[in-house]
Amino acid sequence: MADSLVVFTPRAERDAAENLGEFIAMSRSQLTIFGAGLRFNDMAWDVTGTTQLKARGKNRVRICFSTQETVDDILPTQMAEPFVSFAKAYVRYMQGMRPTKNPAFRVTALRALDAAFRKSGHLIPVMMDGDTFNRAARIIVERLSGATAYRVGSQLELIARFMSEHRLTVIPLSWRSPINRPIDSVRVGQEFDKRRNEKMPSRAALEALPKTFYMATQPNDVMFSSIAAILCSAPDRINEVLLLTENCEVYDKTSSGKDVYGLRWQPAKGADPMVKWIIPSMACAFHAIRPPSPPTSGHLFHAHPAGQSERSDAGLHC
Repeated sequence: MADSLVVFTPRAERDAAENLGEFIAMSRSQLTIFGAGLRFNDMAWDVTGTTQLKARGKNRVRICFSTQETVDDILPTQMAEPFVSFAKAYVRYMQGMRPTKNPAFRVTALRALDAAFRKSGHLIPVMMDGDTFNRAARIIVERLSGATAYRVGSQLELIARFMSEHRLTVIPLSWRSPINRPIDSVRVGQEFDKRRNEKMPSRAALEALPKTFYMATQPNDVMFSSIAAILCSAPDRINEVLLLTENCEVYDKTSSGKDVYGLRWQPAKGADPMVKWIIPSMACAFHAIRPPSPPTSGHLFHAHPAGQSERSDAGLHC
């Protein structure tokens, strides 16, 4: 729990509306989560300086309290009062109680709840009940799939529990998310082996990858086929390849004197930086996407437009 966090304690003698008003006022004025100078009334909060989002690069980190219907619009619409003040208070308070590096799941759950709340016809959040949360869960399932829907549903369940435990609803609320966890991909047995095999690319597709790499001559083709080759040698996330630095190559020898080759890797999920040891022949794939001169940003792809990629004759025979 953050040192600057003030714990909200509802009062039994107050009704739900009074407790809700006190919770919002406390989160607005007394908390310093996301910074003491946070512009609480703004639709979008810039929390770059207080949130360490994984693999964000130079992108700003913003929390946008837009409606679900306009979240992808150039000019989104803010959730309406009084729900939006509760949503902001909840996000700020919970970041202190249960910090997360990525508040997107929390906000997505609130957007679904806001949409369900508006359809319910209720005027104030304290009137939300199990039907409101069930409607929000259906909205999540309609828009999202698999593990993402499950995780957002789990956040929705936390919101329901928070509102109940802190006396923020008129009707006592006991709600569980109906969104089931996806089938575990590591379960064993003939049925699960079949499911995994169905998701695998065909042999023809796998054999096409090296052919594409050797046949590529156009800049974009060289770029994409080289990235695919690197990922085949070190199965990881594509954004981790895009975050490689210009000086990421590592050459070394084993105790027996054998040459080894690796790349300095920045894991996207917060693990410590490491060296990924891969087969030395992958050096030609890396060199195919290296810019002709070191980028000023230090990152390989920030200053490396695809049009600059070229593959030398020597690269074709590596």
